[in-house]
Amino acid sequence: MASGVRAVVVRSNSTCALVNGGVRCWGQNDPRPTRQRLDHERPGPGQVPGMNAGVLAVAVGSFHACALARGIHCWGYNANGQLGNGSTTSSLFPVASSVCTL
Repeated sequence: MASGVRAVVVRSNSTCALVNGGVRCWGQNDPRPTRQRLDHERPGPGQVPGMNAGVLAVAVGSFHACALARGIHCWGYNANGQLGNGSTTSSLFPVASSVCTL
């Protein structure tokens, strides 16, 4: 068992783990042939940029993920506004959600 793992969340083709206050994710974000390869699309755990300390929780949706750390930060596929930042542009890196701030 990996040291420092506090939680693991799984959804369809991707997984994220809360590890020592940071987030590591792996798997697939978007299965369509024209997909944009996003940062956590990888075969093994990779550190999510900017989410390396102070993360309290993580959640995984369909082809996107969000973390609670000094507010809500989301990354991944965003065609329907899943990231909560007022756009429909997908993001390789976590973006602050306008839903709320801490």
